Amino acid sequence: RPRRPTNMAGGKAMMDREVFGVSTADFDVQGFVSESLTGSTTASHVVAHLDEDLKRLDEDLKGEILLRQEGLLQSLDSLGDVEAFVAKQLKVSANELTVGAKQIKEEQRRALDQLKELVELRDRALDQLGLVTTTTSFRRALMDLRKLVPTADNAAPLSLEQAAKAAKLLAHLEELRVLHPRLAHVDIVSDNFPFMNAVRKDVLSLARDAIRSAAADDYADARLAFQVLGDLNELSGWTSAWIAEASATLESELSAALKDLPSLAAFLKSQKRQLDRARVLDRTVQGAAGLEDALRAKIKRALGATAKLEAGAFPEVIKLVKDHVPELLGGLDAARKAWRASQAGKLKRHTDTLWPSRETRALPTQSDVKRWSSEVLQVLSVTADLREDAADAVAKAVTMLAERARGSIVSGSEVSRVSGPATAGTRRNSELSNTLVTLREGLLQMGATTASLTNAIGVVEEVAVEAIAPLFQALRDLLASSVATLHEEDWVRRGTGDDTSVYLSTLLHSLHHVRREYLHRLTTSATANALVTKLASSTLSAFTRHASLVRAGPSARASLAGDMREVERAVGSNLCPLEALGEPLLAFRAFAAVLETETGDLGGREADLRAAPQADLVHHLLTRLPAAMQSPQEASGLPAAKYVVWMDQHSTPEVLRAAGEAVEGFRTGAEGEAAQALSVATAAIERALIQ
Repeated sequence: RPRRPTNMAGGKAMMDREVFGVSTADFDVQGFVSESLTGSTTASHVVAHLDEDLKRLDEDLKGEILLRQEGLLQSLDSLGDVEAFVAKQLKVSANELTVGAKQIKEEQRRALDQLKELVELRDRALDQLGLVTTTTSFRRALMDLRKLVPTADNAAPLSLEQAAKAAKLLAHLEELRVLHPRLAHVDIVSDNFPFMNAVRKDVLSLARDAIRSAAADDYADARLAFQVLGDLNELSGWTSAWIAEASATLESELSAALKDLPSLAAFLKSQKRQLDRARVLDRTVQGAAGLEDALRAKIKRALGATAKLEAGAFPEVIKLVKDHVPELLGGLDAARKAWRASQAGKLKRHTDTLWPSRETRALPTQSDVKRWSSEVLQVLSVTADLREDAADAVAKAVTMLAERARGSIVSGSEVSRVSGPATAGTRRNSELSNTLVTLREGLLQMGATTASLTNAIGVVEEVAVEAIAPLFQALRDLLASSVATLHEEDWVRRGTGDDTSVYLSTLLHSLHHVRREYLHRLTTSATANALVTKLASSTLSAFTRHASLVRAGPSARASLAGDMREVERAVGSNLCPLEALGEPLLAFRAFAAVLETETGDLGGREADLRAAPQADLVHHLLTRLPAAMQSPQEASGLPAAKYVVWMDQHSTPEVLRAAGEAVEGFRTGAEGEAAQALSVATAAIERALIQ
């Protein structure tokens, strides 16, 4: 700890001491620095001496503050004791108290003044130290600058790299002047101002010349020159003039470049350099933000002239732009549109060759479609930048082809005759559908999945289905009419164990006929498979519905269930794999299981009762009632086939509500198995209506 004087007078003695020549308020800092550094004493020696004296001053200042603090506190305590004593004893006069208090306050004021002088002394010392340090930094930077600048002994001119270094040193020197304004009053600093101004002028001149004469393929020099101007805060004045000059010759240069692709490539390279320079300006010059965007917009507008090029060259043009200046791709919109139109025109010509008109009777062959597809693939074989445009052009051609195919579909009664050999119209429509299916699958394999092309492919599939939709409707009608013949069966005879069945033979023959004469003509595809699966499902559903109206005894019902197993196998052999049928097959099998179940045992077949078609199940259960209790079909007076049509035309809830009315009418007179059948039927109706 520093030694502290024991009284106020001791502190004053310390204040009167001279501290490294800084003891008065009129001390000349600039003169001290100039005098110290111009003699034999080095700056480092002066700084070390200043640091030593500053440390000593700090120690004395801390001691004085501690000493004054204790003295002041003691004085305040004494004042408090005096006031308390006076208040208690009331023996000291008011005048004497006032005089004592003034004396104490005066001592406090003198102590505070002394502390203030110490602080001011310390601040002057720190300022002196800062000026010395800044002056030293200035001299070092100045020495580095002089080493760069040519002298009489070294007449070599400044290089651009040296100018860039000099610009940074000049910028640093300017920062020091701004940081410590009193540097200007230090002789060894102010004497060098003329030299600095001369160097600044030479460096700026060199940078400007470098920008003007920068080689077309040498951007490094221009970058250094921009850096020099930026460091010296001279670049912003060049910005507007530069962008104006870069834009002035743009149109003429591009017009000359469009004569061939190599010239265009050279033009794009030059614009790339211009944009690079603009980008540097954006990042280095205050107030130049947006310069690159402005130049890019001008170049984009100019690139619209590329639409004048031959359309076949556009893929190469877009590749050049992407390779050199990808940010300018938006300037090719006009040329892109022209290229897309040319591709659409080329594909239209190929489509006219493949399918000349809607009235054309001769259909394209598979080889014709393959040739057309190869042309489509060639159009689609472009870079990713043009893939969507190419797909749009292909989509137009595909849609045109699909519409012409739609106009070639044969309609009328000819395509509805399916009981015998396929007619010419049916064969043509099948061939037409196969052609479109092949086309669709080929397009999907090309992988160009844009929205427009996906929609066009959807149109192809739609027309492919339209071409054979009349055929499948006729096939459904054929199989449904074959199923309807089961009402002509002698179920009493079948109940005696005679398995001879005319209707079943007819139905199995029809299924075989459908496959042999019609389905084999269709190309295996997702489109055809969906139609065949729907045909198989409708056949199973039709059989269940017709079977639900047959009134027969237990043995005959068992024979009918056996017929259903035969039909199931025939459907799997002639139409489609059974596993593709899903829920319709499960419902068919459940209904067959109910047929084989005695009425009294139905309570144990809950799963089959739920899986079977509910409207068909209820009608079948009502056929188990005594003959005196007419089923809904019998009560309607309609033949079974027409009643099935009525059921098909109404929803399941509507059919069940009608059946429910019959159930309510039978409930009072039903006994035994009849009551059991009514109970199951009622549960089925309630279950279906709740769902």
